[in-house]
Amino acid sequence: MDENKVEVDGIAGEETDTRTKVIVIVAALVIIAALVGSIIFLLTSEITPVIRDIFIILLGAELFLIGVLSVLLIFQITRLVNMLQHEIQPVLDAANETMATIRGTAVFMSETLTQPVIKASGFVASIRQGLNMLKNITK
Repeated sequence: MDENKVEVDGIAGEETDTRTKVIVIVAALVIIAALVGSIIFLLTSEITPVIRDIFIILLGAELFLIGVLSVLLIFQITRLVNMLQHEIQPVLDAANETMATIRGTAVFMSETLTQPVIKASGFVASIRQGLNMLKNITK
């Protein structure tokens, strides 16, 4: 039963592939026919020089637009580089200075607060251990 199902699925897949191939071939033939018809029309028509002139004008306008946009792009890149150098760099420098201050504060706190507390804890622990030893000896 399952074998029949596989065969049916295989046949349906082949039909879909064949249909897709036919659609692609028909579309290609339509495009080729349109191109050939356009070429024949342009070769036999008196309007061809006008169409050519219109395309030349459009290409010139496009070239002008690309030039203007290129100048605007260069201007924006210049502004971005200027902003990076004059606005973001000072912020980064201030952040580095703040980190150095924090590092110094941490070292100061370690030397003035943490180390004496550790020494005092060690001293108290040693006295406690000594008292425990005396207590064990007296028993």
